[in-house]
Amino acid sequence: MKTVGEKIAYLRKERKLSQEALGLEIGVSRSAIVKWEKGLMNPNHDSINLLCEYFKVDANYFYEDHTLLNEKDECVKEIAITTATSKSKYRICIISLIIISIFFLLTLLSTTAFGFIAFTNNIGYQSEKTTDINDIIFYISLSFCFVFLILLVIFIVKLKSRQK
Repeated sequence: MKTVGEKIAYLRKERKLSQEALGLEIGVSRSAIVKWEKGLMNPNHDSINLLCEYFKVDANYFYEDHTLLNEKDECVKEIAITTATSKSKYRICIISLIIISIFFLLTLLSTTAFGFIAFTNNIGYQSEKTTDINDIIFYISLSFCFVFLILLVIFIVKLKSRQK
């Protein structure tokens, strides 16, 4: 079976091109063409694509025993894994944002309820204000409300930066 270099040399000679002319046509140096044809190195995938476009052949024409194809498949797999990882991180951020939003709304509602209870107990009475358990719960709820609000802002900023 012919090597990739022998196939390049065959196509080049069939078109009556010199190594330098082929290099100029596809944008690589003459020495790269020489190395490919002598089997000292194989063209990378971008160069294979340029050769395919120039000679009007399918990329499979150049793959002798599919070693280059296997390297390409590994690159595709690596890109797919990276994409899947970034998608799963994005999903985790979205789910976290939803959970924090729910907690924010719950604490906002409880803060409103406890605030109403804490500040309407003594209406109409002329007594000294004492700290009641309702007051403490109100202030704790208010604190949690601010914490969840800050977390929401942080997650929204993270999501916006990931989208860019």
